Amino acid sequence: MRRLVIASVPCGGTELWAALLEEEGVCVSFEPLHQRESLVGRIYAGYVENVLKNLDAAFVRLDKTHKGYLPLKKEGAHRPGDLPLVQVLTDPSRGKPPRLTESLSLTGRFFVLNQKAGTIGISAKIVGAERERLRETASRLTDGFGESFGYGLIVRTQAVSAGEEELAAELNELKGRFDQILTFGTMRKAGSLLYQPDSPFRRVIADFLRQAGSSDEIIIEGDEMLRRCREEISDCRCLSRDGMPSPLPEESLAFVRQYRDPLLPLGSLYRFRKTIDEILNTRVWLKSGAYLMIEQTEAFVSIDVNTGKCLAGKEKQETFRRINLEAAAEIARQLRLRNLSGMILVDFIKMKREEERNELIQALDRYVRTDPVPCEVVDITGLGIVEMTRKKIRPPVRELLPGEERKTAGLLLTD
Repeated sequence: MRRLVIASVPCGGTELWAALLEEEGVCVSFEPLHQRESLVGRIYAGYVENVLKNLDAAFVRLDKTHKGYLPLKKEGAHRPGDLPLVQVLTDPSRGKPPRLTESLSLTGRFFVLNQKAGTIGISAKIVGAERERLRETASRLTDGFGESFGYGLIVRTQAVSAGEEELAAELNELKGRFDQILTFGTMRKAGSLLYQPDSPFRRVIADFLRQAGSSDEIIIEGDEMLRRCREEISDCRCLSRDGMPSPLPEESLAFVRQYRDPLLPLGSLYRFRKTIDEILNTRVWLKSGAYLMIEQTEAFVSIDVNTGKCLAGKEKQETFRRINLEAAAEIARQLRLRNLSGMILVDFIKMKREEERNELIQALDRYVRTDPVPCEVVDITGLGIVEMTRKKIRPPVRELLPGEERKTAGLLLTD
């Protein structure tokens, strides 16, 4: 059973947080909902301020407070004063400006619509007969627009559970929105915001609903939060034929549970404060007595697996094997929990036998496949370092916390 818990917890001021708990109550993702506004996914009518030829890049003014970095090698030539339509790929992080692209896309529950006209892609997680069925369905739906379609399509994993009417409704909605952006975007003045994705609150609800099973539930406190949660669920789950939201019947919202206990806040019940401390700590203990050291550097994420308090015993190699497999599962969880991304280097305990190294890589790959954010185990180097990558969509949770909160935790939780 999966459980989404939304509650307030004091953290540099009272904040609203969302925790996703999976089997046995293990928290696999945690993020603030009253966070600084994310720019990712926004589409702007930009203004090219200057072009750096030696970097093949342009700096584009988005609005009065933001400007971004647009690589030109893939995007094409620009001159100062140009007014391109751009989409934000990453939030500003560690002094780096947001990265931009001119290849616009819109993401729905079932499809991603992009500007690669005539292409249809299928999520790698969809296999077998379902893959072919959805390819045929997507082809039929796009053919229905004739030459006026003009977009490329990626079928998302959630499309497996949708009927053709639902798919057609969303495709029609996405196309109408994209047509409007492209038609009127070039007429808008520089700095205009043309499209903004859902708020963090709605995105968390929508992400949960995409994989919700019959036994899953959402727990929330407060009458206002309950009302808002039900409104978001109605918008996310129920699309009418014209693609507009319509309300859900009351019984369809039964899995949303309001928590009522004035003596014990919901955030305290589910130990939100402890989860924040875990995210801020560089050391993560494993049940075996071994531990991980997780460090975020400017260039990559470094993870070191150590034997710690775990005694090797007579079968030293077997002990190392068990620790590494335990560490692989925890590493996959910590990447999601902390929202770490980019290049990730893992120094597992050295194992002599090649079959054990292959077993470890296969286990790690299996664990990261459950991550909704694309994550890939790339290779293992000659020095035994496992290379991984995880797509950057939002900043790490640590960076979303107030500076004083990070500083205090760093002093208290280093051992």
